[in-house]
Amino acid sequence: MGKKEKQIGKLGDLVTFKTSDKRILNYQDYQREIPARWAVHERIGKKPKAEFLGVGQEQITFTIELDAVLGVKPWKIMHEMRRAVARGRVYTLVIGKHKVGKRKWYISKMSEMHNIVLNKGEILNASVELTLEEYL
Repeated sequence: MGKKEKQIGKLGDLVTFKTSDKRILNYQDYQREIPARWAVHERIGKKPKAEFLGVGQEQITFTIELDAVLGVKPWKIMHEMRRAVARGRVYTLVIGKHKVGKRKWYISKMSEMHNIVLNKGEILNASVELTLEEYL
């Protein structure tokens, strides 16, 4: 009897990160940036005075490995991601059972690398790096 499928997270209806004995689709190198916004006011004869303005727009980057040997279809998934970028789609990001941030996210940048291509152009393995930005 095979191992049950386990969902790791998802980016809206675009991609579901999950593992099972038939399919593995996961992310790696997850990085979240939460910038602070500060204004620095010059003062005569004194050091500058910093003033906190608030939190800036958050950004997340991660890489997804798409491997046909692990039960995914690299070309199909990359095509859907390209379409999401071109159409300006926004998504809820969930990791485990937790929604990431208070808002939705859009893909501000997608980079794809074709790692293993077969002799007729079929992509066996590819990596996609996504940059998400908080949708305000």
